[in-house]
Amino acid sequence: KSYTYQVFNGVRNPGRNAVLCIARVMGANLPETRKLFRLAHKGDLYPRIRRDAALIFGIQHNFDLMRLDALLLEIGEKSVIRNT
Repeated sequence: KSYTYQVFNGVRNPGRNAVLCIARVMGANLPETRKLFRLAHKGDLYPRIRRDAALIFGIQHNFDLMRLDALLLEIGEKSVIRNT
């Protein structure tokens, strides 16, 4: 079974990056993404945290996952999809 299926059935507990990836693939807007973070017990996105501020910007401007990841790497933050 897919990772996403296991997350939604409560078999797996996703990390923040996994929740963000799922939200972007689903096309979730900012309020929906923030709700997914809360439902997954991963806190919230805080605009005073540089990485979170970039994520908020990308979500508000409807960046796809690859473009959002490129933005993070461009400003020197950790990737959403790579283990670097």
